Parts: sequence; structure tokens; C-alpha cells
Amino acid sequence: MASPVMFKLAMIAALGMALASTASASTVFSGANNNIGGNTFSASNKTYISVATNGTNSSTFDGQVYAVRSWHEAGDRITASKSGDSRIYSMAPTAGTQLGTNPAGSAVATTDDYAASTAWKSM
Repeated sequence: MASPVMFKLAMIAALGMALASTASASTVFSGANNNIGGNTFSASNKTYISVATNGTNSSTFDGQVYAVRSWHEAGDRITASKSGDSRIYSMAPTAGTQLGTNPAGSAVATTDDYAASTAWKSM
């Protein structure tokens, strides 16, 4: 497993482009050449990133909060982070079972509170 610091850096880089998406609704990015806020973003093969923000501008990020979750379709763990919390969290909806493209627990909202949840463990 990659170190938490490297994972956080990769998450921040993805967020820099992904957060230019529109308000509050969760958006899932996967595959190559996603046009996000005028930038091109490519997720790793079979990797998905779900982002929610309260931003309203599609060309520049004007939001105040965000939440993000990511997973690999062959993995069994979802990782998550959000604004205002420097920790990265993980959870396995069904340990040992591949997640696929739209697993339980992949939906994200800006109101998510990972620290208060017993399902999410701080990395």
C-alpha cells in the first residue's frame, strides 16, 4: 500500500482539477481525458474518484467545502477525505469482496463526517 503521505498528495492533485465541477452533486471521474473545469484529468486504470463540493462555478472552484472518495474496482477498500479534516479514512464495505464500478459506500456528500462514523477508520 502506498504511504498515507503520497496518497494524500495524489488526492490533493486530483482535487485541484476535480473541484471545478458543479455544486453539491457527487460526480464520479474515471478513465482518461476527463475535461474538468477546462483541465484534463485521467484517473488510473480501473480507479474511480467521487467528489462533492458546494462550488457553483463550473470553470473555477468557488466552493468552501469538499468531500472525496476513491476506490479501485478490483480492491475491497474505499478511501476518503474532506475539507477541514487532515486525516485520510478508509473502509471496506464487504472485506475481501471486489468493489466494482459503483460500490456501496462510494456516494459522497459535503456533509459526510468520517470521524464520527464507526465504519470509517483513520489511516
